[in-house]
Amino acid sequence: PELKEGGFVRELVRAIQDARKNAGLNPRDNARLTISAADAEEIIERNREEIKQATNTREIIFGETKLESKNVGGYRISILLQATS
Repeated sequence: PELKEGGFVRELVRAIQDARKNAGLNPRDNARLTISAADAEEIIERNREEIKQATNTREIIFGETKLESKNVGGYRISILLQATS
């Protein structure tokens, strides 16, 4: 289970980095992450600090994004990033 969780976290970080790039954010830009991941919220919560650090996000909010979801590590996830100051 730990290896599966670690793999999911790595895939999620990669998906968030892709979303940052698509949003036109620079690596040093801080962002707020809204994520819709009903089945994966526990895993994300357990790894919150690691995800925030790896993706330069100030906060992670669970909620609907109205964006198309995609498969990340076997979970349906949608990601919305917004630049913060």
